[in-house]
Parts: sequence; structure tokens; C-alpha cells
Amino acid sequence: TSFNHLALSLDPYLAERGYLLDERSLVLSLAPLSPYPLPKGFTLVPLDQWLVAYCALTGRQEPTKTLHSYILQNIVGECGFALIHLDGELVSCGLAVFEADLVGLFDIYTHPQRRNRGFAREVVEGLLTWAYQRGAKRSYLQVVSDNKAALHMYNQLGFREIYHYWYRIGA
Repeated sequence: TSFNHLALSLDPYLAERGYLLDERSLVLSLAPLSPYPLPKGFTLVPLDQWLVAYCALTGRQEPTKTLHSYILQNIVGECGFALIHLDGELVSCGLAVFEADLVGLFDIYTHPQRRNRGFAREVVEGLLTWAYQRGAKRSYLQVVSDNKAALHMYNQLGFREIYHYWYRIGA
């Protein structure tokens, strides 16, 4: 189709003009879904509480009046905002958007000092169970292609690549 032709010819054009490859991302899919036991410390919270926790974990600016906050407040589908606590300490978070029979997973994040201990997996499994209970049959997510730890976890859960994309930025 003409759109695909344009997209394929645009990338070399931008590269020739000095636009740098910024970030290569993968879109992964999982089907069919099945429930997992809910992990200890897994909770679902309202958006405003989740945003505060997300900002605390990631070190991003306060959650009020940010583009991220605005986008999340205007999602059409049903959302699950998840946190994982260990001994009262926030260690991981993530969110899911459920619509029809599909759930998308976003903003899966674990505190850097708590990584490689299974907390992100617990967030994902908890959110997939939440979505399964609502009728979701398939899931998708996006991940930066050089995030080897996340890719390993998602592959273990059965996610498979369906396509990839990248951005170019001006030099």
C-alpha cells in the first residue's frame, strides 16, 4: 500500500539527513490469557494514588498537571492501577487498560535497587489476572528492545513479538 511504501522510504531519507535512531521498541502479544495467583503485596489503587507512587518510584515530576497524568485520566477503557509492596515499601508498579477482549500493559516499573527479584513479573501476573477476570483473552505491551531483563521475563510468560518500530530524532 502507499502508506507502507511512504514509511519504508521515509526512514532512509531521515537517516541521510542526519536524524539519529533514538529508541527501538517491540510490541509483544500474549494469547490466550490465563489467571495467576495474586501475589502477596499486590494491590489495585485509584489513579491519583498510583500516579504519586509511579512518580516516587521513577523520580519523575509530581503527578498533577503532567501530560502523563492527563493521558491516563482520559483513557476510555477500564483501567487497573497496580502496586507491589514488600514489608510496607513500594517496590513496583504498572497499569493495565482493558477493552473488549484485549488488555494492554503499560508503565511496568520496579525500583532500581529491587530489580531482578520478580516484582515486575508479579505486577504483570496480577494485572493479567485482573484483566482475565473481566473477560480479556489477549494481551499486548511495548518494551524497549535493549531491555534484556524485561524481554526475558515477557518471553517466560509467553509473550511474542508481533512488530517493532523506532524513532528518529534531529541531531
